[in-house]
Amino acid sequence: MFANFTVGEIYLDIATSAKPLTERIYSSNTALGTHAECNIREEIHALVLFLAIARVLMATAAKVESADYESLSQKSAVLGLATYITRLFLESDGDFANDELRALLQRIVRNREPKRPQRSAPRVSVRPRARWDPSGRVGG
Repeated sequence: MFANFTVGEIYLDIATSAKPLTERIYSSNTALGTHAECNIREEIHALVLFLAIARVLMATAAKVESADYESLSQKSAVLGLATYITRLFLESDGDFANDELRALLQRIVRNREPKRPQRSAPRVSVRPRARWDPSGRVGG
């Protein structure tokens, strides 16, 4: 799976680009809470598996509730899964588990992302111009 990259490169990429997300998830000074290569790999796999389960639940919710898959919120699916997963796996009563699963699917469908309108004008960079021009002179 990590053929072209070392685990250290993947860790560094996740730690720098997704630092706000991982800090919220792990609430520690280090992005993934560990520096051991095997533990980093396990945490990345666990996070990807959790997101994949959330996406499958989104697809199931869209089909069961006749909703548009593109309008569903992945954040809602992740938070709903985090809320209901323990109850779903530990429940021995099948009817109660079915009710909880239906409630989870309804929660996923309830919170939708509004469709973003198209831009009225093309994007323009507001970055200040470079101080030096290509000829080596100070520009205005």
